[in-house]
Amino acid sequence: MALSGKNKIIVDSVHGDIHLDEIEWEVIDTPSFQRLRNIKQLQMSHLTYPNAIHTRFAHCIGVLAIMKKILAPKNVEKLGLDKEEQICLKLASLLHDVGHYPYSHLVERLGKTKLTEEYLTPPGSINPTKELAELDYPEHDITGQLILKHQKDLSDAIGNADRAKKVADIFTGSDAKLSPFVTSSMDLDRMDYLLRDSFATGVPYGRIDINYLLNNIEIDDEKLVCFSEKAIPAAEQFLLARFFMHKTVYWHKTTCGMEEICCHLLKRLRSSSKAMEYKIPSNSARIQEIFSSSELLVFTDAYIDQIIQKAVNHVVDSNSDRVIPLLAKSIVYRKPPQLLKEVAFWHDGNGKNHSGSAFLRNFKDNINSLAKDVGLVPEQFIFSEKSTRIEKSEELVSAKDLKTIKPDKIEKSEREHREIVKIFNGNKSESLAMRPESIIYKFANHSFNLYRLYIVLGTEDNPEIIHKLRVKVRDWHNI
Repeated sequence: MALSGKNKIIVDSVHGDIHLDEIEWEVIDTPSFQRLRNIKQLQMSHLTYPNAIHTRFAHCIGVLAIMKKILAPKNVEKLGLDKEEQICLKLASLLHDVGHYPYSHLVERLGKTKLTEEYLTPPGSINPTKELAELDYPEHDITGQLILKHQKDLSDAIGNADRAKKVADIFTGSDAKLSPFVTSSMDLDRMDYLLRDSFATGVPYGRIDINYLLNNIEIDDEKLVCFSEKAIPAAEQFLLARFFMHKTVYWHKTTCGMEEICCHLLKRLRSSSKAMEYKIPSNSARIQEIFSSSELLVFTDAYIDQIIQKAVNHVVDSNSDRVIPLLAKSIVYRKPPQLLKEVAFWHDGNGKNHSGSAFLRNFKDNINSLAKDVGLVPEQFIFSEKSTRIEKSEELVSAKDLKTIKPDKIEKSEREHREIVKIFNGNKSESLAMRPESIIYKFANHSFNLYRLYIVLGTEDNPEIIHKLRVKVRDWHNI
């Protein structure tokens, strides 16, 4: 960082010089924000891509840099924003990820992790882990809101409690006027992480034409940010870049395998008889306590690293605990689970009988006998389900549906409406996915899915067992 008069300059590997005013610098300098230096952006991708050790700290500053470009003098009048609104928008972009968990989304989605025995539980039967599975943690924008409300260092740096609330409303999507500038077709968050993740991992797939996109901003009658028609190729590449980054980086077989192991480990520890010893937050209420107190500052990647290291010497005292040391050793000694089978497929939402459903069905029906046949336990097998879309078609909630649809569903529909990439057409905008000449039109509402089956052997190498298992599951995708 360099000092320039009353301002600071951060030299960033993605955006170059980023000029910070006094408020922005004071916010960045708080302990609550500095905590983000200790949370990796790409969870466990560093185990596959050694240079992927960049943090949420750098990413948040990068999103601020993009917002500053949008709020350049030539755009301010067109945007119709006063000075206070501009300050709040810049702070919202800077703080949009302040509520992230250790290892980012990995811990945040712990409650959604499905253990092998949960796949095998017959519908309608009592599942001993169901209660724990439903104890989902709050999403990171909600925990970010808690931080701005309860962490005095941050609210003081922002200026006052009222401004802090305004900033939180923007990044949680609650501000009808200003939220679209952060959660819109522009998606500043996505713009930065595609470029930053591509740079850190060394792959070319996330290198979007950000300058051309930012130079072709338009504002429609609804005050939504969209792109001019001549920017359609750049907007298409923007959407496709995210898809290819998922296929090559975010869903890399080794990265996904290690992250699945970590989620299984943490969830098993949380439900074990020794849960209190490991200090894994037991539920949403406990998470809220952490983000609202001084405990926040130590809730970083190191918090989870200590749990994993301790679990290496976990003393097994029940059947549910038997794979815990095995999972922990796999992470500590970087012994990824072996991929037995992978099924990739596109799905338009119509019909449930496809290669993915056949794979999952065979897994449920045969995993117990498969494990027994090779002298292993079912808990050593991990089934992974990943799904993403290139873009959605524009589906708005109609007026007649408002009385029957739950408020949270309406809010989700409105948020998704804002996030769809839109093209300026006259005074209005339309979804890029609705333009027949666009390649995005062909993929709209189709999901790309990747199902995988792993086996965890810990520090042992047993090529004979792996080969035998791969042969046995080879045809599990057949309908």
